[in-house]
Amino acid sequence: MKRKIIALFAVLLGIASVGKAQEYIIYNQYHFHYYLMNPALAGAAECTHFMLNHKQQWIGIKDAPHTSILSFQTRTRANVGLGAYLYNDKNGFSYQQGAQFTVAYHIPMSRGHRYTRNNTLDRQLSFGVSGKFYRYQLAQEVVDEANLQGEYIQRKDGIYPNANFGVFYQSYQFFAGLSVTNMIPVKIDMFGHDEPVRPFTGMVQAGYGFEAGRDFTLEPSVVLKMDQDTRTQLDLGFRVLQNVDDRDISWWAGVILKQNLDDGYKPLVLLPNFTVRLGKFRFGYALNLDLNKLVSHSFSTHELMLGYSLCSTKKFCR
Repeated sequence: MKRKIIALFAVLLGIASVGKAQEYIIYNQYHFHYYLMNPALAGAAECTHFMLNHKQQWIGIKDAPHTSILSFQTRTRANVGLGAYLYNDKNGFSYQQGAQFTVAYHIPMSRGHRYTRNNTLDRQLSFGVSGKFYRYQLAQEVVDEANLQGEYIQRKDGIYPNANFGVFYQSYQFFAGLSVTNMIPVKIDMFGHDEPVRPFTGMVQAGYGFEAGRDFTLEPSVVLKMDQDTRTQLDLGFRVLQNVDDRDISWWAGVILKQNLDDGYKPLVLLPNFTVRLGKFRFGYALNLDLNKLVSHSFSTHELMLGYSLCSTKKFCR
């Protein structure tokens, strides 16, 4: 009986994650860089960046979900941005790998050097489009066990294409963006009789930086995500940034409150995070704290980031 329950639970978890949760894990790590959520930000800064992210959920639980993302972006002299990322996700008995490749175009809208302190300068409008591929797997032992228990399923591994689009506007202080994902209605025939469609999702973001003296900036922000099934998530963020200038050491720290706005169960998550820059290297950490009483006993979720830039930036890149 115990094995039957485990097998059926794994199958149900896999079906649900294919249609809904898996890709949100990628986008929810945007606090380290907005490119993970909006393709228009590929190459928005005039530099080349590499970043490695790892998210480990529910520390202390065997076979807990974890996600790794390796991303890259750069900008050419023709104001064309290029970006890409690879990811690997394991969620219990299901696996997912994927890749995204991005081309963006950036339109400078004012004269002067970027990131000056005159907020009428350094305005930029960016557009980006991404092509992506992802592959799903369900552990064969789970499929075999489910079939033994009478829940007949047939695992079908496959590679599925899709596309994203984004637009982003930024000045020295203000920024706003809109991105849409899964523009192609692809059905994922992973379980034979179940074909969930990866949902079309729109994400809107905006923020403003207030100068706090000479050395610091205070930056409130908001992100709203909604998919075609009207599942909605609201993120309210706030961070303090040390103005980088030409120092070899600088930092920023922030917190994000994530609230699911759907009917019924509404998870509430607090995400404190910080990043330290040492020369051309960046190190980041985030902790997911679930504030719901029903899951207050759950284990923590940790995120780590390691980044490297081929230039010394004058400001933290969004």
